[in-house]
Amino acid sequence: MKSKGSRFYLRAITVFALIAAVIFAGFLLTGGSRRGEDAIGFDGSYSLTEFPVYLDGYKIQGYYCDEKILISLDDLARYGFELNYDADRNMINLRGLSDIEGSPEPRAISVTAGKAQSCALDTRINGVKIKAYSLDGRACVCVDDLVELTDEFNRWWGWSDYNMNGGFDAAAGAFNISVFRPKVWDWAALLSDMEDKVNKPELELYTEAPPDEAEYFGGRLEPKAGVYAGIVSDGNGDPETGKPPVFDHDFGLYSSYIEFDDFQTVLNKPSSYLVPEKNAVSQVPWNISDINLALDPKNDGYIHETLDNLAAMDKPTIIRFGGEMNIGTLGDSPSAYVKAFRRIADIVHTYPDFAVMWSPNDSGSLDRPFWYYWPGDEYVDWVGVSSFSKKDFFSSLDVVDGSAPVTSRESQIYFTLGDFGFTTNSLKYITDFMDERNIKKPLAISEGGVVSRLSYTDENIDEWGGTRMRNMYWYAAMRYPQLKSIVYFNHDMESEVIGFDLSDRTDYIKIMDEAFSNGQYLMSGDASPRFVFAPARDRKYGSGHIPIYGYVYLPEDRVEQVDYYLDGGLFDTEYEIPYKTSVDVSALTEGAHIFVMEARGEKSTESLKYTIKKSAGVAEIY
Repeated sequence: MKSKGSRFYLRAITVFALIAAVIFAGFLLTGGSRRGEDAIGFDGSYSLTEFPVYLDGYKIQGYYCDEKILISLDDLARYGFELNYDADRNMINLRGLSDIEGSPEPRAISVTAGKAQSCALDTRINGVKIKAYSLDGRACVCVDDLVELTDEFNRWWGWSDYNMNGGFDAAAGAFNISVFRPKVWDWAALLSDMEDKVNKPELELYTEAPPDEAEYFGGRLEPKAGVYAGIVSDGNGDPETGKPPVFDHDFGLYSSYIEFDDFQTVLNKPSSYLVPEKNAVSQVPWNISDINLALDPKNDGYIHETLDNLAAMDKPTIIRFGGEMNIGTLGDSPSAYVKAFRRIADIVHTYPDFAVMWSPNDSGSLDRPFWYYWPGDEYVDWVGVSSFSKKDFFSSLDVVDGSAPVTSRESQIYFTLGDFGFTTNSLKYITDFMDERNIKKPLAISEGGVVSRLSYTDENIDEWGGTRMRNMYWYAAMRYPQLKSIVYFNHDMESEVIGFDLSDRTDYIKIMDEAFSNGQYLMSGDASPRFVFAPARDRKYGSGHIPIYGYVYLPEDRVEQVDYYLDGGLFDTEYEIPYKTSVDVSALTEGAHIFVMEARGEKSTESLKYTIKKSAGVAEIY
């Protein structure tokens, strides 16, 4: 980028006055920025640039200083950026907005030159550190720094770590900067696409298949068959404090959080003494909000110390670095995030029996699709997703008078809430992404749950929540054979208006334990399942009973019962997910039999017809 910029600048000299060439001589020779150099102690001057500077087509005032072209942060804030100042940390950050409001014009500058010094502010653009200058009190940054594509990934992505590209345009004799601004371009099309995913009836018969038929990708720490039953490490009691357990059994996976920003190097209690004694896989969400910390080689010692401490527990360990990057500020710079993830993944992969998980939020911000943040197959062992079943879409600020917020049907569709709030719906977005990108990795619900507490209403959510819990623990693995782990976030955040604590939800616990005992869950690190779910169609069955599970989804309706018919007669009626029944092969006569599953809801009825053909004592469903 620098050498190309130098050639452009040199060509431009012929069309500008000699004095401009003299002023810019140093800039022409260096070709631009000295990104990453220490500016402390700089003391000089600046002048208004002769070359015009444009940002997304709008002219913005430029300054010449320290052989560079600069623009001010105050000006940027008028060109589609949100300026945030943290006085405690002496930090300023500009977040790019989806659009520039109005038609900004360059500020009227009364002086053409002045005093320039190094800037003491910790300056960031979209969360990424950048060197800044103080021009008579105005914090400014270098244009070349903003647009520099520093490595191969930036060049592939097409944008800098600051979400910009461009530079000097020799033909126009000007600097042109373009800004990458995530946005939804067509809300109607987005709504139509999302409604198409969640607003169609779904019916299917499943059965039990041998574990060796399980979908298996050969990923690090991936079980060949079955689903790890997981829980947050502090979610099932604490012997040291006397907090009683919620479950009377162990789990196959425990999830324990580590905070990168706090330079935490060991698991906190009770995880620190509970996890080492369990026969289980350890999942470690390594949370980070300041992406610069992971990019800085000075923190390699901290990274290795933390991983060394985790390795000393002698547990298979899945590192979930930088989760939920597609919501909040962590993903403001997609390229910086990807480079940080790759860097951590490379280090983690040097540790035996360690794996790396990439884990966005299930639907997240609608203007931040998953592909912005995909690090590449070689850096990811597991694909995780945060997936919670909620009734409403709101923040704590929405609940001011004790009344429930109004969640529109569109919001329920966009964020799989309320009537559409099923785990099998929320997983469609990540599995579709994986299919589109041909990503063959084990899938995990890295943290999830069904809302158990609504502080803003006395509404009884027992039936609503129980149905969602059954969907999560029976249907998710049934519908998505790549799902290999579910971690329940059994922790109630007191600051939130909703909660997911199971301590007073015996109905939820009973549903989970029923699935653990009768499904395909792994309750220890080395367990094997008795069976895995498989579609019942096109399978052959010998003597004995055919176990039948009914997968039913009636959008915006409550399923009241599922009826099974054999050759026109009512065979069985079931009232709860997984609507399990069985067919006795020995009781079937030779020949073809019609088997119908009929789901009856409050508003609708849907059915699906199969044929069971028995020949020479063997039955086949098709």
